[in-house]
This record gives sequence, C-alpha cells and structure tokens, in this order.
Amino acid sequence: MLLGSKEWWEKAKEVVNGDAEYFEAAKNIHKTYTFRVEAEPENGIPNDILMGYKIDGGKIVEYWDADRPTDFVISGPYKVWYQIMKGEMGPIKAMTMRKLAIKGSLPELLKDTKATIRWVALLQTIPTEFHGNYR
Repeated sequence: MLLGSKEWWEKAKEVVNGDAEYFEAAKNIHKTYTFRVEAEPENGIPNDILMGYKIDGGKIVEYWDADRPTDFVISGPYKVWYQIMKGEMGPIKAMTMRKLAIKGSLPELLKDTKATIRWVALLQTIPTEFHGNYR
C-alpha cells in the first residue's frame, strides 16, 4: 500500500482504532494533524504529499489528502518520514532535533509522546510502499 493512499489510510485506521494500548494513551486527544511530506524531485518525488487526520478520543475518525487548517502541521523531507516509518529514527527525536518542523505548540504535542510513539509503531506494521527512489 502506497504511503498516504486511501488504501493505506483505511488500513491505518483499522490498525490504530483496534489497538487498546493506543486508545489508552490517546483517549483524551481531540486534535487534528497535517503531515506535510516535502517534495524531493532528485529522488522521484516531484510534489509535496499532504496527509491529514483527526483523532477524537483515541480513534482516527477522519483522514484527508488536502491542505486545511489543523491543530498541528508537522513537515519535513520525505527522507525523514521514510526513516521514521522504517524505524531508523524516532518521531520524538525527529521533532526535537528539528528534522521535522512543527506549526502548533511543541510542548502540547510532546505531552502526547506515549500516544505518538505507539501510533508510529502501529503504522510500521502496515506493509507500506514508498514513493520515488525510496524502497
């Protein structure tokens, strides 16, 4: 499943919404997020990829692939997102080392660290195809 595709998001929703550990960590989260995966034309990714979603009470209730206002916008090069998805870099490290740029309150985002780490671990279980030269 191609990263960010409808098929990928449907699987992400199924995996995340079915996980008791994630639910416990995220049950008080009611936020919207946009991931802006920045273009890397030199690696076969000509345009930014937008992935947005809403968490309401520990469940993904909506996702989209367009630009719209959200509580947080997390952006960075495709390579960084790839490294996170492959387990080569942790999401919190990527944020605190400024490999990913954050629009929104970083302290507020970091208070949900446990949920973020579990979210990424769950996404890493999805058979994911990557864009461009990333395999």
